[in-house]
Amino acid sequence: MSEQMTNGGKGDPRAGGGVRFLERYKEFGPTSFAVEHRTSMLVMLAIIAVLGALSYATTPKESFPEIAIPIVAVNTLYPGVSPADVESQVTRVLEKELSTISEVDEMTSTSVEGYSSIVVTFAASVNLEEALQKVREK
Repeated sequence: MSEQMTNGGKGDPRAGGGVRFLERYKEFGPTSFAVEHRTSMLVMLAIIAVLGALSYATTPKESFPEIAIPIVAVNTLYPGVSPADVESQVTRVLEKELSTISEVDEMTSTSVEGYSSIVVTFAASVNLEEALQKVREK
């Protein structure tokens, strides 16, 4: 078989054309270049990292504005009470009061044993401090 490989692999379909064929398609050029020039690749990697860090640091604040999402969570503890009782005596009463606030966008609640959690999401135009004050009033 080695004789066939040196002769071009004639007659053996598995050889695929022999050693010359394999040498031609054996290696990927950019990978071979990177392996042969390790120092150059490390320097290029360092330059890309430094330029990326500088670009991130110099990006204007307008590109990444700070958005305060007006979400208020109301958590209530009622130790030793079943989830059904927490829901009927605490969660539903609070939901009824909080639903009267005009700018409420969404309200979700969870009732477990001895604990109730209500998350109130307001419209984006509402000031967070005003929304918190309205929830405290209710």
